[in-house]
Amino acid sequence: FFFLSNLYISLLRIGQYCPSSRSMDYVRKLVLYEEAGVREYWIVDAKQRIITVYDFEHQKEPVQYTFSEKVKAGIYEDLFLDMRELELG
Repeated sequence: FFFLSNLYISLLRIGQYCPSSRSMDYVRKLVLYEEAGVREYWIVDAKQRIITVYDFEHQKEPVQYTFSEKVKAGIYEDLFLDMRELELG
């Protein structure tokens, strides 16, 4: 596998919410992206209304945010995700 991105964002949508999808994002993709050198990986869970951020570059513990918070990318100075402005369903 060869990745050109420093940041990956996975969206777990409400209609496609199943254990295998969660396992793919929280286990398989997590390991794959970290080993491939991705610097940051975000999982946006629409059902739970949380965003889990893995900062591989700084080897920090994952941080969880709610949809009521504005989330800043650790690797880009001016990149934010504000879920209050999006409608998921």
